[in-house]
Amino acid sequence: FGEPDDSQVIVIANEEQTQKPNDDGKLSATSQDHKDIREKLIGRTFAIQADLHSAFSGFVEAVEDADIRKFFTIKREEIETIFTQSNTDNLRFLRQTMLDFERLAGAMEPAHRRKTEALGDIVGPYFALSFEMKAQRIEYSDVTKFGAPDWSSLLSGKAKGPQTKTGERYPEVKFDNALLGMDVIRDALFNGALNSETIRERMAQSKYFTAPKDE
Repeated sequence: FGEPDDSQVIVIANEEQTQKPNDDGKLSATSQDHKDIREKLIGRTFAIQADLHSAFSGFVEAVEDADIRKFFTIKREEIETIFTQSNTDNLRFLRQTMLDFERLAGAMEPAHRRKTEALGDIVGPYFALSFEMKAQRIEYSDVTKFGAPDWSSLLSGKAKGPQTKTGERYPEVKFDNALLGMDVIRDALFNGALNSETIRERMAQSKYFTAPKDE
């Protein structure tokens, strides 16, 4: 309908949804129709990509805690890498995760928040699992399994579970070194629940705050 009037028509669509296969791996009739029509009508295709670097700077400015703002600035490259590896391309996920992490850090003692190395052990697992949760790739019951071998897949020989897939998606993230424990991260992500007493106790008992024993 655009050609007779010499008009240019812009169609905006999320093809990850329109071309999403059924459980049997095949496209539905609707998705196949969309694919056929697209090939006939669409002359040019453009992919819209968010400006991650600029967005990250803006998100950091929105963080109220000065210690966490500084921490995010230091860990910028790592966080941006994890976000890119998530393949979500949803900056809302990143912004919300940063604000949620600030809230988690707020449950710690001031000395805990200022220890970059300690927060560094938490940021990788927390951000990766947050993106996975928001993308609906993991469930509540999956989280505490991270950091241990995926025995169900290894022993049964069945398809890889969320645990293995997530580990492969974020190869640099050390899920077995989350410091707070996966139960704390699970409750924070899925329930928004923060037990300040437990968080402070586990931080205090970590290698970063425990005095070395005399031999």
